[in-house]
This record gives sequence, C-alpha cells and structure tokens, in this order.
Amino acid sequence: SQASLISETEIVNTIGVGTGMGLFRFWERVGNVSGPLVVGYMTAKLGYEQTIGILGIFSLSCSLVFFTVLSLNKSKLPSAKRRNEYSVQPPDTKETNNRQWQSRHSTVNPDRDTSALKSTVTDHADEG
Repeated sequence: SQASLISETEIVNTIGVGTGMGLFRFWERVGNVSGPLVVGYMTAKLGYEQTIGILGIFSLSCSLVFFTVLSLNKSKLPSAKRRNEYSVQPPDTKETNNRQWQSRHSTVNPDRDTSALKSTVTDHADEG
C-alpha cells in the first residue's frame, strides 16, 4: 500500500511518520482537486484531442523519469525480505475461515431474552 511505502522512506523517518503521512495526504488531496480543474481548463481552451495528447505525453514523461530515478536509487530501497518480515499472511485453512464466519454471524445480544424463542422452537419440534 502507499502508506507502507511512504512510511519506509528516509525523509519520513527524519521528520516523523505522523508529519510525513500528513504531508503525503495533503499533497495527494491537492492533486485530486487541482487535476480535474487543470484538465477541464485545458479541454475548454484546447479541445479534447489536444488535451488527451498532452496528458499522454506528460504521463509517459513522468513514467520515464520515475523509472530512471528508481533504477539509480535501487540500492536505497528496502529489500523484499525485510518488507515480507512485517507482512501479515492471510489464513489458508478452511477451518480458520469457518471460525471467522461463525464468529461474525453467531453473535448473541445479551440484552435480548431468547428463552421465549427457544421454547417456541422446541414446541414446534415436538409437534412434527
């Protein structure tokens, strides 16, 4: 996830996880608001075809810069072994899934009196 990737960066370790995640979320939201405004303005001024072409070139350029920087800084990335040490593995067995399902679906409300319900079920079972 993005949060786990961001929390492992050197800058976040320097300024603190709370501050780093706050800055990350802030700029993420700025992009979520400004992106549609910029694209709408470009579409109104340039038209659909030119806007799509410019955004395609921009996206491709950003991807190339990202992969170039990533390949140059590959030694600074956390190793896969270290990342997997902290990951939570999902349960594999049917028994675990069955227990989880039962615990979610068999909750009993302690405030509700179920004795009348039990006697009704018992009475109908005796009739059959």
